[in-house]
Amino acid sequence: MAITRDDDVLCITEYSRIVPLENGEVVVSLINGRPGAKNFTFSDTLKEFTKATNIRLRFLRTNTLLGHLISKAQRDPTVTRRYYYSIKDISIGGRCVCNGHAEVCNANNPEKLFRCECQHHTCGETCNQCCVGYNQRRWQPAAWEQSNECEACNCHGHAVDCYYDPDVEQQQASLNIQGIYAGGGVCINCQHNTAGVNCEKCAKGYYRPYGVPVDAPHGCIPCSCDPEHADDCEQGTGRCHCKPNFHGANCEKCADGYYNFPFCLRFPIFPTYTPSPEDPVAGDIK
Repeated sequence: MAITRDDDVLCITEYSRIVPLENGEVVVSLINGRPGAKNFTFSDTLKEFTKATNIRLRFLRTNTLLGHLISKAQRDPTVTRRYYYSIKDISIGGRCVCNGHAEVCNANNPEKLFRCECQHHTCGETCNQCCVGYNQRRWQPAAWEQSNECEACNCHGHAVDCYYDPDVEQQQASLNIQGIYAGGGVCINCQHNTAGVNCEKCAKGYYRPYGVPVDAPHGCIPCSCDPEHADDCEQGTGRCHCKPNFHGANCEKCADGYYNFPFCLRFPIFPTYTPSPEDPVAGDIK
C-alpha cells in the first residue's frame, strides 16, 4: 500500500504469520516510505507525526495454532499453558532535533544527552542559530540536497561578531567574503578606528591614506584637523573638511568674510541706503 501523506496511519498483518516461531523481529519505521522522508527537516507534518513520549506496547492475543478448535472432550488442558510468548529485546530509536545540521548527538554528557554536534557553522543545542561571526545570511534548516551553511561575515579583520539584517540584504549593502554584495551581515563593534556595515570605513576623525588596504589593522590614522575648526577629513588625503568660518589645509585660518582667528567672527554687514527718486532732494523743499 502506497503512503500518500506524512501522517498516514497504517495497520498491517505482515508480522502476524505463524513463522517464524521464534527469533522473529518486528520493525516499525515512522519515516521510511513517507513523502517527506528525504526532506524530514522541512516536513512539519512528519516531524509532528514522529514525536512520541511514554510509548506503550499492547499485546492483545497470541496465535493459538488452531488449539482453540479442539472439542471440549478432546481438549488437552496443557494446551492453554503452552500459549505464551516472550520478548527478548525492545529497541526504540529516535533522532535528535538538529535541523539537519548534525549527524550525531552528544550522548557522553548526561546533562545534555540531546545536544547536537553541529556542523555548517551552526550553534545551539539544536543547531538552531548561526555561530558567532557567521551571520552573513539568514539561518535556515538544512534541506535534503542543500546544507544551507551559515556564512562568515566580511569584517575585514576588524570585528569578530555580526548580525543579520534583512533590510541590509535587500539594499545589497553588505559585502560577503567573495567580494560580492550579497547577504545581510552587519559587523558589530568594529575595532581599529573603523566603522560601516563591513568595518570598511574609518571612524569619524580618522582617514585611510591612499594605498593602504582596507584590512590593515592600523590603516585608519587620526586626522590632523582641530576638531574645533573641522568636522572631519577627506579619505585618502586627510584634507580637513573645515567648518564654514575656517579655511586652509588644516583649517588654521579664517575663511573670507570672517576675522579674529581662532574665533573667526563674521565681519559685520551694514545696510546701505539708496534714496528713492520720489524722495525730495535737499534744497528742493518748498
